[in-house]
Amino acid sequence: MTRQEAESLLKKQFGIECFYDTQWEVIQKILKGERVLLIEKTGYGKSLCFQFPAIVFQGTTVVFSPLIALMRDQVNKLNSLGIAAACINSNQTEEENQEIIEMVISKTVGGDLND
Repeated sequence: MTRQEAESLLKKQFGIECFYDTQWEVIQKILKGERVLLIEKTGYGKSLCFQFPAIVFQGTTVVFSPLIALMRDQVNKLNSLGIAAACINSNQTEEENQEIIEMVISKTVGGDLND
């Protein structure tokens, strides 16, 4: 995928015009199947570095994060963009977390999980 193709998809799916050069370097590596460890400051745009490849690849993307509020914000934003996302965390009941796991397994994750 070229940067131009990726940025066209970025605009369509996320409403963002273009990647920062350093974001594109990271995303390119991920799209090529390379392993990446990204440590950057707040506001860098790290989330997009895994969210964008997640909409390109087939299957489910799993992201581990210790920040529950950030996970919720990101899930809400992705769902508002029509991108299926959910989170599992310790503030939810075991039943809620299990329901999400079952939806992921059956490939129906996303949208309003309370229905």
